[in-house]
Amino acid sequence: MPYHESGGNITWADCTLRSWLHHNFYKSLPEQIKSRVAEVVNQNQNNAEYGTAGGKPTKDKVFLLSLDEVNKYFSSGQERIAKYEGSDFWWWLRSPGGYAGHAALVIGGGGVYASGYDVDYDSGGVRPALWLNL
Repeated sequence: MPYHESGGNITWADCTLRSWLHHNFYKSLPEQIKSRVAEVVNQNQNNAEYGTAGGKPTKDKVFLLSLDEVNKYFSSGQERIAKYEGSDFWWWLRSPGGYAGHAALVIGGGGVYASGYDVDYDSGGVRPALWLNL
């Protein structure tokens, strides 16, 4: 799924992937999960390596991890590896990449790629994140 279907300069606040997560994905969750999902304010920091603007803060129930969060919650590249049909695949982060038309990601081997790919690239994956009230 692309980060932003039409490509171009975009931030997390306005990308089509965020809209899909808020509508299609969230609505597909069982009611007992939805009732426990906490809304958070994501600050959407600039890309520290490239200085690319992260955009305005967003209120999200479902979101993608940022560059900082993926390193905080996964202690190694091995833990960041995602598999689909037996193969490693790359997955989007919500942080901007090296240019306004790129988004950062985690590559198939589990490394963090701050430069990212074009936002309309659609051969990778999505690993939604959310916080649950226990």
